[in-house]
Amino acid sequence: MSVIAITGSGSGIGAATAARLQERGHRVLGVDIKDADIIADLSQPQGRASAVAAVLARCEGKLDGLALCAGLGVVVKPHTKIAAVNYFGVVALLDGLRAALERGSARSAVVVSSVASVQLTWEKNPIGSALEAGDEAQVAAVLAGAGDYAGNVAYAGSKNALPVAVRRRAV
Repeated sequence: MSVIAITGSGSGIGAATAARLQERGHRVLGVDIKDADIIADLSQPQGRASAVAAVLARCEGKLDGLALCAGLGVVVKPHTKIAAVNYFGVVALLDGLRAALERGSARSAVVVSSVASVQLTWEKNPIGSALEAGDEAQVAAVLAGAGDYAGNVAYAGSKNALPVAVRRRAV
């Protein structure tokens, strides 16, 4: 039986993915802010760290799959929370669980982005360099200056940065 961790398992794509994998006999470790095996707030650094630690403990350091589905939309406030979950949460779990994935037998990782990721190029992503640098304060500063568009900038910018982060780690 393979062990697969899924963020956002409490609703939406994550819940549907978890249900399908469980139906097929996989052991799923659901991670979400509520209604999950592992309760963690991925918008906070300590929540990300506790999620990684809990998954590692429950999979005993060996993970066969990882589906990073947790995400927030443009209407969530504060807008910094969008970038925190959509980018920093994904990257923290991808990096924090990588060694466990390497020990898995049928290892794979899936990261859910959005068509919004192509609304701007990486070079024009106003929060891209701050996301990549792990600078949540700089992300907040850019979003503070974005006015009514802060939610859109946070969402599209964070989703645009995900494929870049994944490609750089896939090497």
